[in-house]
Amino acid sequence: MTSLLRSSSYTKKFLKTNLPLAEKLIKCINADLDTLPYIDVLPAETPGHIYGWVGTAFDYRARYYLKVTPYSGLMAHGGGKEFASNKQFGVNLNRWMRKAVRGKSLLSDSTERKVCLLCLLLAKLEVLGRSSMWASGAELIGGGHYKVISNALSNGNIESILKLLEKSYPKEVVEDLMGLSREFQKNVSSWKIDWVCLNPIFPGSGDVGGADADLIVNSTLIEIKCKKRKLSINDLFQVIGYKLLDYNDSYGIEMVALYLGRWGKLEVFDFKKLILGLGSPYKIRDFRKNFRQAIAKDVPTNDFGF
Repeated sequence: MTSLLRSSSYTKKFLKTNLPLAEKLIKCINADLDTLPYIDVLPAETPGHIYGWVGTAFDYRARYYLKVTPYSGLMAHGGGKEFASNKQFGVNLNRWMRKAVRGKSLLSDSTERKVCLLCLLLAKLEVLGRSSMWASGAELIGGGHYKVISNALSNGNIESILKLLEKSYPKEVVEDLMGLSREFQKNVSSWKIDWVCLNPIFPGSGDVGGADADLIVNSTLIEIKCKKRKLSINDLFQVIGYKLLDYNDSYGIEMVALYLGRWGKLEVFDFKKLILGLGSPYKIRDFRKNFRQAIAKDVPTNDFGF
């Protein structure tokens, strides 16, 4: 989905043409962000890939407030498969997280630091899991990070792994993630949660080459954004696209939301009102139909049955 939005695809053009007020909404949201504290303890010269690492780690940390997903169900698990001790690491990680994490509760600084260290490790494993098999692990994430992962997983014992990560990962990176986590906890502690789905995959995900959202809470689809920059129109189109990819409304999504991690802000929209307010000439059913047709032009090998 993101690759289509980053290119001059038919899908991107369709959304821009039929949601003409989307840019205006993004400008309004970004203007509001200027009034909020910005969460960032990283040095000014920190390169973008570090923000990406923290962002992926924050996705894991945020989900752990809602549910302890077994390691085998994480994208990180796929990245760990090239290590012989991956299975035992998963067993130990699951056991440790179930004891350490207390749902939406605030953790002690010591425990929070440990959880964040493990989330940073999982983020690097996810890069391995999502990337091409044609490149070596060391090439994908860098020799230093690959060595840390190899040593960590070969150890197995979580407390020993934590000691290794504490020595290996920059202090400011860990503290940045902890700050983001603390702010998210303030938000999530007030949520009334009856049902949650982490990393939902939609009926239309395969039509765009694979697409999994961050989470669904009750009837609200939430996409987490934790980048250094403010929102872009692609961020809005992404969460709209995910809702549209749920072709049969199997998840019962009524609201879509963006959680802006570095501002601690949750932007929530009623989907029907959002589409109408952005200037769509279509009702949702017809909008989804035309959205699928746009995807079919970008990925013509898919058989949509039109």
